Amino acid sequence: MKEVKKHLIIAPHHDDEVIACGGTIAKAVNNNEQVKIIIITKGDLSLKLLDDKDIEFISNIRNEESVNACNVLGVKREDIKFIKKGDRTLIYSLEFVKEIIHEILEFKPNIIYYPHSLEGDRDHKVVNEVVSEAIFLCKSGFINEDGASYIQLCLQYEVWTPMMNYNIAKDITKFADLKKDAISKYKSQLKKLNLAHGILGLNSYRGMQIGVPFAEVFKI
Repeated sequence: MKEVKKHLIIAPHHDDEVIACGGTIAKAVNNNEQVKIIIITKGDLSLKLLDDKDIEFISNIRNEESVNACNVLGVKREDIKFIKKGDRTLIYSLEFVKEIIHEILEFKPNIIYYPHSLEGDRDHKVVNEVVSEAIFLCKSGFINEDGASYIQLCLQYEVWTPMMNYNIAKDITKFADLKKDAISKYKSQLKKLNLAHGILGLNSYRGMQIGVPFAEVFKI
């Protein structure tokens, strides 16, 4: 019996998973492949703090938006994990690396997705560094004897800083409308950002580069 391919998407913030990989996620689910999504931060700085709305209230809003968005793409609630670190507090640490190692060893993904190293956002850069180290240690054999041989690809994605160079382009044309619908679930962010227009514009540009209407690109 053929093993089901497993995709692990690691997102610094709520909505990064859809912006960067929404079409790829929907495509994987459509192919009956398994997807797990990890959101690193809790979204506490993503909304204006009001007197009657504390950090936990805001975090819950962001979690609900993420669940609703991922559900559109076909990902169930039990396949989404919120680590709940504070926004803009991320720093590289061995403990952070160990947290990601635990997630990798537990899920045993074939493909891991995370932000590319030249992302302008500080949290994205830290997540790139932490995940890169976690992958290295998993594959080195220091953690377990098989060296995480199940990992086939480690793909860096773009969110706020388009990549100058990439190795893989995925045609997401059939799933572009689903991606747009998923983005629409992030209602709190749409009050100040036209996310669908911006990211589908980038996907259209990437598609033009490879001869299809819409594409998402990744760097190995």
